[in-house]
Amino acid sequence: MEIRQKAFLILIFLMSAPGSPGTAQEPVASPISVTAEVDPARATLGDLVTYTVRVRHDPDIQVSAPEFAPVEGLEKVDEGRGPSQETEGKIHREFWGKYRADRVGRLTFPALEIP
Repeated sequence: MEIRQKAFLILIFLMSAPGSPGTAQEPVASPISVTAEVDPARATLGDLVTYTVRVRHDPDIQVSAPEFAPVEGLEKVDEGRGPSQETEGKIHREFWGKYRADRVGRLTFPALEIP
């Protein structure tokens, strides 16, 4: 066999191996996913800032509302949740906390625990 033929066969073999870039693999769906968003991303004194947490989970998983903790430089003024919705076999839930900016500068929201 010629060197080119051997190299080609090795390349074909490697591309057909499980986990190689040349093969399509089914993504493993997670039973739960969480995203968070702060709106607006920049605020000034007195502005209302909404911290929204969205949870997408399997129906057999029970999710409770997170506790929106105090944030230095922000005054918590309200919190709540949106209605649960089901699409594509997953439950979608939304929780939010509203804060008023009390100071100027970089503010950091602490991580939330989703019970």
